[in-house]
Amino acid sequence: AELDCGDMNNDGVINVTDIVTVVNYILGGGTLSDSSTTNSAAKRAIVVMADNELSVESEGVIKGIQLVLEHKADFKISLVETNGELEIASQNRLDASTTIVVIAKEDIGFIGTTTGDYKIKSHVVVNELAKAIEDVHIDPMGSQPVVYEVKAAYPNPFNPSTTLEVALPDAGYLSVKIYNLVGQE
Repeated sequence: AELDCGDMNNDGVINVTDIVTVVNYILGGGTLSDSSTTNSAAKRAIVVMADNELSVESEGVIKGIQLVLEHKADFKISLVETNGELEIASQNRLDASTTIVVIAKEDIGFIGTTTGDYKIKSHVVVNELAKAIEDVHIDPMGSQPVVYEVKAAYPNPFNPSTTLEVALPDAGYLSVKIYNLVGQE
């Protein structure tokens, strides 16, 4: 009964999903549904912890994220600047080992810079439909090098096409760019 006022989706918890729901009500005159928007709503996301930066990547729109971080007392996070862009970026250090970070913004990417080691204890990532994304991966390596293998192109010589295989240790996203001898992509 005490959560009724803020628990917009009646899931028994007040979190960033409820915040996005309220924003959708205010801006859209009601809740957004799958039929009332484009296919830009994210269905999966990757939370990247790399090079002292924390960010979230997705092929669709991310409208809110809530993270509980576990860390030591020397940990600090500087959230993305809000400089009049009408976003919410807030944190609350509950004790020496827990920080809650809540961000509600149109299409979140970069979250903030970090100092010290930390782990993500729990997460809620929300798309523009105010739905929590089930397919969320945590990437602690970020842009650090990944061990990979590029196999020989075949057939060789080739005309007009060839096949190039790249082997990765785990399934994931890959970008391959091929340049000619004069440096053209």
